[in-house]
Amino acid sequence: MLLAPAARAAAASGSDSVGFAVSPLRFEVDVPAGTTSTHQITITNTDDRATTYTFSKEDFQGDKDEPAATPVLLGGKFDSAISGFDWLSVPDQVTIAGGDSKTVTIKVAAPTGATGGHYAAVFVNGPTQMADEVSAQSRMGVLFMMNAGGVPPPDIVITEVVERTDGGTKVVYTNEGQTATKPKPTITTKDPVTGKPVKRQLGTCTTALPGGSGECNIPKGGGSGSSSTGGGTTVGLPGKRYVDLTDEDTGAKTGAALPTEWSGTWSSLLLPLVGIALFVLYFLFLRRRRKKGEEDEDVDGTGFDDPWATAPLS
Repeated sequence: MLLAPAARAAAASGSDSVGFAVSPLRFEVDVPAGTTSTHQITITNTDDRATTYTFSKEDFQGDKDEPAATPVLLGGKFDSAISGFDWLSVPDQVTIAGGDSKTVTIKVAAPTGATGGHYAAVFVNGPTQMADEVSAQSRMGVLFMMNAGGVPPPDIVITEVVERTDGGTKVVYTNEGQTATKPKPTITTKDPVTGKPVKRQLGTCTTALPGGSGECNIPKGGGSGSSSTGGGTTVGLPGKRYVDLTDEDTGAKTGAALPTEWSGTWSSLLLPLVGIALFVLYFLFLRRRRKKGEEDEDVDGTGFDDPWATAPLS
């Protein structure tokens, strides 16, 4: 079988598979956030008959300590901060005559606001072959290493939450990102039944440099900027409380759950009232039980408790 010059070159480069070859096998793409770029790969059909090829994509993971190590394929889309799966658009299929080559276009689109590196692979899939009731498919992957540029947003991590004796809350956080941040702190109390906000408390934070830490203080009752979005809708029920730190410039956000508090305009009085009522009921129960015990023991009618007394014989 005679191969076209492109096929012979691809086969000699080591990029050939069973029946076809792909070139190039790697792209390093700079694609700023909100822009699109196109890139071509050449597929050569090294077989002597026309073949239809399909396309797929997968996220992959490399080794930062060994850049030359073989990438680990993740089997499809893998939710992570460096996933490039959704950045790639591939053709449906292409049919190539025997010994011929065709170029197909892969589109790379970086979402608005994207930063840093993202990674995914495009696969060229050959037809499924049957041999002794065993099916096999040959495929080749093209690695796409895409860089949207810019600086990743700050990575805010809450390390400590302290309820102060004055009723306020102190939140300590670290900035594990690469830009300084001064987040806005918010504590929201939610209705445990409806999930709607009942009370919102605001505070202020100090600035944390990259790798540093900061502190947020939220006064009791919210202080300046506090607001209420509900009344006593959860009388007697503890409201769920959450603290959020949000960088308004980048949208970076983190949160943590706080101990519940009694929500509603007057529900804070209900807990002690219930406690008093239970104590009174318990006291009355003990008194009645003691009185009944005294009546049972005063069997001689003298009015005195005599553990040795017995009822008169008839």
